[in-house]
Amino acid sequence: MPQPQIHHIGISSALSSLRSEGCWGTGDLGCLRPLTDIAAALGIGHIEICGLRDYAARESSIHPAFIDLRSLGQLPNRNKDAEYRQRAAELEALQEVNLPNVYNVKMHFLHEKFLMEGAETLSSDGYHAFWAANRSWLESYTVFCTLRHKYGTGNNRYWAEPEYQRLLVDDDFIKEYAEDLRFHLYVQYLLHTQWEDAVGYAASKGIELTAGPDTEAASLRLDGENLETWELEGLIRRRLCEGADDLSLPLRDWLGITRLETGSGPRMSISLEAILAHRALLEQIRKVIEAPEK
Repeated sequence: MPQPQIHHIGISSALSSLRSEGCWGTGDLGCLRPLTDIAAALGIGHIEICGLRDYAARESSIHPAFIDLRSLGQLPNRNKDAEYRQRAAELEALQEVNLPNVYNVKMHFLHEKFLMEGAETLSSDGYHAFWAANRSWLESYTVFCTLRHKYGTGNNRYWAEPEYQRLLVDDDFIKEYAEDLRFHLYVQYLLHTQWEDAVGYAASKGIELTAGPDTEAASLRLDGENLETWELEGLIRRRLCEGADDLSLPLRDWLGITRLETGSGPRMSISLEAILAHRALLEQIRKVIEAPEK
């Protein structure tokens, strides 16, 4: 039976900080389902995901490094697919996020997928609805991404076309880079589809999932095997009794009661699935949240 939701309690985390099974070196949109399941188990009614946006168009874009490649399946070429999986495993083994390397590996994989299914995806009704609703920022954003790839930097001061918005009416540029522009449209459509799916899944659990500030939020860490329940209770009771009207539990404060991963690395030490499997711990946390010490 679903737990009653406590809407003044929330989880706040940077997307890059999350870790779930099958990630490619950073938290991604696929992490939001197990995170939602954790929130549901705790009776928490709101999740805020920070650092989601690509700085090129903060108000709307999603950084391509956060795409969930697990949902896109494998490449037909088994050897090539195995090479990508090996690189992904190497990135995932790092204790800190290497976003540039994650971005590069994922973009190469996405190019392979685009060559296979890009035309079909961009001709779908879903894509056309997405384009119609987001054209105001998508056009300039795809030009930005094309030039970022061309020059190897997102700093337009180093581009030959620093006023890149003017290229929107440059027929020669559009013709020369048509496939690049289409590729970035394809990637953003996949990202927004995954985000909408995550929001819908959260809503089905009675949880509000929202995008928070672009600044990096604190890491969400937990290691249940090395955690003593009484310490956990004391910490959460103190947090709940601070008197805040709108309390967030970013879980970073739990770092002080773990025995491992006490360094400055920004990623979770274990997966969300492992936390979710620790039912006894989740039940204890839920009880403390529901009945804070007065």
